[in-house]
Parts: sequence; structure tokens; C-alpha cells
Amino acid sequence: MPYFLQALKSFILSDADIADMRPLLSQLDPQAPKLTKDRIKQVMEHGRVVIIRHHPLDGNAHIVAMATLVFKEQLMGRFGLIEDVVVDEKHRQKGLGRWLTQALIARAEIFGMTHLDLTSRPHRTAANNMYEKMGFLRRDTNVYRFVLKNKRP
Repeated sequence: MPYFLQALKSFILSDADIADMRPLLSQLDPQAPKLTKDRIKQVMEHGRVVIIRHHPLDGNAHIVAMATLVFKEQLMGRFGLIEDVVVDEKHRQKGLGRWLTQALIARAEIFGMTHLDLTSRPHRTAANNMYEKMGFLRRDTNVYRFVLKNKRP
């Protein structure tokens, strides 16, 4: 079964692409907001979205994996955040997560980033093992979130 990796371009983003990406985002987080073309364009203003398309023999190609590289500029330099990494449940254990991550690492190097950060929930054992095998180091830090008043339920 052939798979193809590509950087998503907002100007060629189809309705079918968005329809493929919505359930992927829901697999990552069932509470994820509805994905729209405008939201993807906004994300792409500050980063890159990389996808993997599956091209089965029936010709019905669809997106089965995606990840986002977010560009960060700080006083201490340029770095990246890897976010929203997800591989469709039916296509896991085929090396697609590693392929996506390698593609984002290569893009980070091209853009002159000093390092990449990512977070992964503890129960995602396979993903955490993959990141460590790829050379990501577990950091001794706390992650905090402050929910803004206009976004609280």
C-alpha cells in the first residue's frame, strides 16, 4: 500500500482534505474543535502542516496521518514545537509517525531552528517510546495552562 508524505499547501487544500483531517484530530483529542479551512490557514501562517496520504489500489487517496511544526521566535533564538501528531488507528504500527517526525526535524533544520519541543500524554506509550528512540530527551519541567476567561465553559 503506497503512502506519500507532503507539506500541505493552503492554496490547494480541498474540502476532501479537511474531511480527512477532522476525524484524525478527533482521534488525537475527542474534544478538538471543528477543523476549518480558515483554521488550517491560520496555523500555516506560523508553521507547517505535514500530511501522509494513503493511495490504495482503488484510487481513493486520503489523508491518514498529520503533524504540525510551529515556528517560535524568542530572545534566546528560533526553535520549533511539534504539535498535533496523529496517525489514523487503521494505519498505525507502519512507521508513519516516525516518518512524519523525521520530516518535521528536516524542516526545522532547514529553517535554522536550534531545537524542537513536543509534548505527549503519558498514556501514549508507543508514541513516547518512538520519540525517545528518535533522540528526543524527556525534560524535567512542568507544563502549565491558563484558560482565558472568554474561553472557559
